[in-house]
Amino acid sequence: MFGFLVGASCAEDPVVSCHGVADCALDCAGDDCDLECVSTSDCELTCRDRCDAQCLDTSNCDVACDADCRFVCERISNCAMDCGPGCDYVCRDASNCTARVGDASVVVCEQISNCEITCLGSCEVTCLSAGNCDVSCAEGGPIDCGDGRWVCGDIAC
Repeated sequence: MFGFLVGASCAEDPVVSCHGVADCALDCAGDDCDLECVSTSDCELTCRDRCDAQCLDTSNCDVACDADCRFVCERISNCAMDCGPGCDYVCRDASNCTARVGDASVVVCEQISNCEITCLGSCEVTCLSAGNCDVSCAEGGPIDCGDGRWVCGDIAC
């Protein structure tokens, strides 16, 4: 039987992780949490502000964060992030990476088949060795900086 973990919370311990289970759902009710999924099939991470989250060697990972979070996906099939302002998102060695990020966010897609990013404010997206890099801005189109970077809003190349 596969491992299964649902509803784990880091209300008392700000560091919570799932390793080698089929399904994992981690929810951090506070700020400044560290959440991690390693070698899982499906992972859902939810945190508030200033969280660090990572999914490694995982099939599917979904992360939701209110603001100022850092999220890393590596060696993964599908990775998705929904984050407010001030987020850093790195997706590396993956099939599909998607994100909706708020103002002042930075996204890096590296060695990706498909990278789809929606910027809800000013943001910067870098695509390195990406098969498809699709960046959309809340207002207007993205500016192609010509070096693998795309910017939205008032960020200059």
